Amino acid sequence: MVKLIALMLGVFIAFVGGLAGALAATGNLSREALMKLVAPEPAAAAHGPADNAGPVAEMLEKERQEVAKVRAELAEREKELDAREQNLDETLSALSQKHDLLKSEVNALEGEELARLKEVASSIGEMKPQEAGASLEAMEPEQAAKILRLIAKNRGKILDAMKDVEKRNLILEIMQEPRY
Repeated sequence: MVKLIALMLGVFIAFVGGLAGALAATGNLSREALMKLVAPEPAAAAHGPADNAGPVAEMLEKERQEVAKVRAELAEREKELDAREQNLDETLSALSQKHDLLKSEVNALEGEELARLKEVASSIGEMKPQEAGASLEAMEPEQAAKILRLIAKNRGKILDAMKDVEKRNLILEIMQEPRY
Protein backbone atom coordinates (compact mmCIF):
# COMPACT_ATOMS: atom_id res chain seq x y z
CA MET A 1 0.00 0.00 0.00
CA VAL A 2 2.86 2.31 0.76
CA LYS A 3 4.28 1.51 -2.63
CA LEU A 4 1.00 2.53 -4.26
CA ILE A 5 0.92 5.86 -2.40
CA ALA A 6 4.55 6.48 -3.30
CA LEU A 7 3.80 5.69 -6.93
CA MET A 8 0.81 8.07 -7.01
CA LEU A 9 2.85 10.78 -5.33
CA GLY A 10 5.57 10.29 -7.94
CA VAL A 11 3.07 10.61 -10.81
CA PHE A 12 1.60 13.75 -9.23
CA ILE A 13 5.04 15.33 -8.79
CA ALA A 14 5.94 14.42 -12.39
CA PHE A 15 2.68 16.05 -13.61
CA VAL A 16 3.27 19.22 -11.61
CA GLY A 17 6.89 19.31 -12.76
CA GLY A 18 5.85 18.89 -16.41
CA LEU A 19 3.24 21.64 -16.03
CA ALA A 20 5.76 23.98 -14.39
CA GLY A 21 8.25 23.22 -17.16
CA ALA A 22 5.66 24.02 -19.86
CA LEU A 23 4.73 27.28 -18.14
CA ALA A 24 8.37 28.24 -17.78
CA ALA A 25 9.04 27.45 -21.45
CA THR A 26 6.18 29.71 -22.59
CA GLY A 27 7.08 32.49 -20.18
CA ASN A 28 3.88 32.12 -18.17
CA LEU A 29 5.46 30.90 -14.95
CA SER A 30 4.26 33.61 -12.62
CA ARG A 31 2.12 33.85 -9.53
CA GLU A 32 -0.87 35.12 -11.49
CA ALA A 33 -0.63 32.28 -14.01
CA LEU A 34 -0.37 29.70 -11.24
CA MET A 35 -3.36 31.27 -9.46
CA LYS A 36 -5.40 31.07 -12.65
CA LEU A 37 -4.59 27.39 -12.91
CA VAL A 38 -5.33 26.62 -9.31
CA ALA A 39 -8.32 28.91 -8.74
CA PRO A 40 -9.80 30.47 -11.89
CA GLU A 41 -11.83 33.62 -11.32
CA PRO A 42 -15.55 32.86 -11.40
CA ALA A 43 -16.30 36.57 -11.77
CA ALA A 44 -14.74 36.68 -15.26
CA ALA A 45 -18.00 35.51 -16.80
CA ALA A 46 -19.96 38.22 -14.99
CA HIS A 47 -17.91 41.00 -16.61
CA GLY A 48 -19.53 40.35 -20.00
CA PRO A 49 -17.97 39.18 -23.20
CA ALA A 50 -14.24 39.23 -23.60
CA ASP A 51 -12.62 42.02 -25.57
CA ASN A 52 -12.41 39.96 -28.76
CA ALA A 53 -16.07 38.84 -28.46
CA GLY A 54 -17.31 42.42 -28.90
CA PRO A 55 -16.37 42.73 -32.60
CA VAL A 56 -17.64 39.21 -33.28
CA ALA A 57 -20.95 39.99 -31.61
CA GLU A 58 -21.22 43.22 -33.60
CA MET A 59 -20.50 41.36 -36.83
CA LEU A 60 -23.14 38.76 -35.98
CA GLU A 61 -25.69 41.47 -35.24
CA LYS A 62 -24.93 43.21 -38.55
CA GLU A 63 -25.30 39.90 -40.37
CA ARG A 64 -28.64 39.28 -38.64
CA GLN A 65 -29.81 42.74 -39.68
CA GLU A 66 -28.71 42.11 -43.29
CA VAL A 67 -30.48 38.75 -43.34
CA ALA A 68 -33.65 40.36 -41.96
CA LYS A 69 -33.42 43.10 -44.61
CA VAL A 70 -32.93 40.59 -47.43
CA ARG A 71 -35.84 38.49 -46.15
CA ALA A 72 -38.07 41.56 -46.09
CA GLU A 73 -37.04 42.43 -49.66
CA LEU A 74 -37.69 38.86 -50.79
CA ALA A 75 -41.12 38.89 -49.16
CA GLU A 76 -41.93 42.16 -50.94
CA ARG A 77 -40.74 40.77 -54.28
CA GLU A 78 -42.77 37.64 -53.74
CA LYS A 79 -45.88 39.76 -53.15
CA GLU A 80 -45.15 41.71 -56.35
CA LEU A 81 -44.65 38.49 -58.31
CA ASP A 82 -47.88 37.05 -56.95
CA ALA A 83 -49.74 40.21 -57.99
CA ARG A 84 -48.17 40.09 -61.46
CA GLU A 85 -48.98 36.41 -61.81
CA GLN A 86 -52.60 37.06 -60.88
CA ASN A 87 -52.71 39.95 -63.37
CA LEU A 88 -51.25 37.72 -66.09
CA ASP A 89 -53.78 34.99 -65.31
CA GLU A 90 -56.62 37.49 -65.61
CA THR A 91 -55.22 38.85 -68.88
CA LEU A 92 -54.77 35.34 -70.25
CA SER A 93 -58.34 34.48 -69.35
CA ALA A 94 -59.64 37.63 -71.04
CA LEU A 95 -57.55 36.95 -74.15
CA SER A 96 -58.77 33.37 -74.26
CA GLN A 97 -62.37 34.57 -74.15
CA LYS A 98 -61.69 37.10 -76.94
CA HIS A 99 -59.95 34.39 -78.98
CA ASP A 100 -62.94 32.09 -78.62
CA LEU A 101 -65.31 34.91 -79.60
CA LEU A 102 -63.22 35.83 -82.65
CA LYS A 103 -62.97 32.17 -83.65
CA SER A 104 -66.74 31.77 -83.51
CA GLU A 105 -67.19 34.98 -85.52
CA VAL A 106 -64.68 33.79 -88.14
CA ASN A 107 -66.47 30.44 -88.33
CA ALA A 108 -69.78 32.25 -88.78
CA LEU A 109 -68.32 34.46 -91.52
CA GLU A 110 -66.75 31.48 -93.25
CA GLY A 111 -70.10 29.72 -93.09
CA GLU A 112 -71.83 32.76 -94.59
CA GLU A 113 -69.18 33.01 -97.31
CA LEU A 114 -69.48 29.31 -98.08
CA ALA A 115 -73.26 29.64 -98.34
CA ARG A 116 -72.86 32.63 -100.68
CA LEU A 117 -70.25 30.78 -102.76
CA LYS A 118 -72.51 27.73 -103.03
CA GLU A 119 -75.32 29.96 -104.24
CA VAL A 120 -73.07 31.58 -106.87
CA ALA A 121 -71.66 28.16 -107.84
CA SER A 122 -75.17 26.83 -108.27
CA SER A 123 -76.07 29.76 -110.54
CA ILE A 124 -72.88 29.43 -112.60
CA GLY A 125 -73.27 25.66 -112.77
CA GLU A 126 -76.66 26.06 -114.43
CA MET A 127 -75.27 28.40 -117.11
CA LYS A 128 -73.94 27.30 -120.45
CA PRO A 129 -70.16 26.68 -120.29
CA GLN A 130 -69.37 29.78 -122.41
CA GLU A 131 -71.47 32.07 -120.17
CA ALA A 132 -70.04 30.46 -117.00
CA GLY A 133 -66.49 30.86 -118.33
CA ALA A 134 -67.08 34.54 -119.05
CA SER A 135 -68.53 35.07 -115.57
CA LEU A 136 -65.52 33.40 -113.92
CA GLU A 137 -63.09 35.44 -116.02
CA ALA A 138 -64.63 38.61 -114.55
CA MET A 139 -63.87 37.41 -111.00
CA GLU A 140 -60.65 37.38 -109.02
CA PRO A 141 -58.77 34.09 -109.61
CA GLU A 142 -59.01 33.02 -105.94
CA GLN A 143 -62.77 33.60 -105.92
CA ALA A 144 -63.22 31.81 -109.24
CA ALA A 145 -61.20 28.82 -107.96
CA LYS A 146 -63.38 28.56 -104.85
CA ILE A 147 -66.52 28.61 -106.96
CA LEU A 148 -65.16 26.04 -109.43
CA ARG A 149 -64.33 23.69 -106.56
CA LEU A 150 -68.02 23.73 -105.65
CA ILE A 151 -69.17 22.97 -109.21
CA ALA A 152 -69.11 19.26 -109.91
CA LYS A 153 -70.88 19.21 -113.25
CA ASN A 154 -69.28 20.70 -116.39
CA ARG A 155 -66.22 22.03 -114.57
CA GLY A 156 -63.91 21.00 -117.40
CA LYS A 157 -66.17 22.44 -120.07
CA ILE A 158 -66.39 25.75 -118.18
CA LEU A 159 -62.60 25.94 -117.92
CA ASP A 160 -62.22 25.12 -121.61
CA ALA A 161 -64.70 27.87 -122.47
CA MET A 162 -62.56 30.52 -120.75
CA LYS A 163 -60.89 32.72 -123.38
CA ASP A 164 -58.18 34.17 -121.08
CA VAL A 165 -55.73 31.24 -121.00
CA GLU A 166 -53.44 32.91 -118.48
CA LYS A 167 -56.29 33.42 -116.01
CA ARG A 168 -57.52 29.87 -116.58
CA ASN A 169 -54.06 28.47 -115.79
CA LEU A 170 -53.84 30.63 -112.66
CA ILE A 171 -57.25 29.39 -111.51
CA LEU A 172 -56.15 25.79 -112.10
CA GLU A 173 -52.97 26.35 -110.05
CA ILE A 174 -55.00 27.83 -107.20
CA MET A 175 -57.40 24.90 -107.31
CA GLN A 176 -54.50 22.45 -107.04
CA GLU A 177 -53.07 24.11 -103.91
CA PRO A 178 -53.84 22.28 -100.69
CA ARG A 179 -56.69 23.81 -98.67
CA TYR A 180 -56.43 24.26 -94.92
